[in-house]
Amino acid sequence: MSREQRGPNEKLGTVLALAGISNAGLARRVNDLGAQRGLTLRYDKTSVARWVSKGMVPQGAAPHLIAAAIGQKLGRPVPLHEIGLADADPAPEVGLAFPRDVGQAVRSATELYRLDLAGRRAGSGGIWQSLAGSFAVSAYATPASRWLITPADSSVAREANPVDGSGAPLKVGHSDVRKLREAAEDARRWDSKYGGGDWRSSMVPECLRVEAAPLLLGSYADDVGRSLFGAAAELTRLAGWMAFDTGQQEAAQRYYIQALRLARAAADVPWAAMCSPRCPSRRPTGASATRAWTSRRPRWSATGAWPPPAR
Repeated sequence: MSREQRGPNEKLGTVLALAGISNAGLARRVNDLGAQRGLTLRYDKTSVARWVSKGMVPQGAAPHLIAAAIGQKLGRPVPLHEIGLADADPAPEVGLAFPRDVGQAVRSATELYRLDLAGRRAGSGGIWQSLAGSFAVSAYATPASRWLITPADSSVAREANPVDGSGAPLKVGHSDVRKLREAAEDARRWDSKYGGGDWRSSMVPECLRVEAAPLLLGSYADDVGRSLFGAAAELTRLAGWMAFDTGQQEAAQRYYIQALRLARAAADVPWAAMCSPRCPSRRPTGASATRAWTSRRPRWSATGAWPPPAR
């Protein structure tokens, strides 16, 4: 189904011409991508013609699948605004940014925490239902390149504004960071014992929103900040891992990207490698898990440090 018409979508038509994709070709690609995600779609060349000539906006996951299909042909990410479908979802790019600035990195991560938790409380899949089908390997390109070539953060010290008008900003200390690390260790044990689909896994996004976000938005010295970013990176990585366990690839992708940026701010190369966007699009198991872990060893050994034991 499509929403009301808005006039010709010239942006979509232009990008289709640039990619050399016909109306029938796009419909076929979108249907195929949908099938890979368990969706039954029956778009045809007439559907695409309506999107372009009448500006009709397809519902559900279709806008993201359109962007992914065109992106595969162009060999780069295609944001919704480039194809005239930015208003198909209120926050399509949430969690996909890898900001160069530390302050922006904090905002990017905490916004993801807030939006994910709000969606879970709303039920029916929340934001991830509307973003179903938006997973794209190409979204890792910018985060991966920035992790490799962007200079390290010179300082992560932060002076925060007063919290909730209380007149005094939250001052973060090492004791606060220890509590966050303990929460991450508990979450690791839960996941190892019960799996990401257990009810306890829902406590990780809750912890990120209620515990980690206020600390990240507080005031801290550089040494405390580095430790804080490391603890938040581990919890964020776990949230991504658990999301994969429950089939929420769109959520997992965003959590992994934010975990990578937080690990970079922590100056923690080993944990950054654990969060690396080179991770597969789905969690490896059995022999494939062994191969995946073995393939990671050269990157770890290059840092001169080894990661904690694999789960």
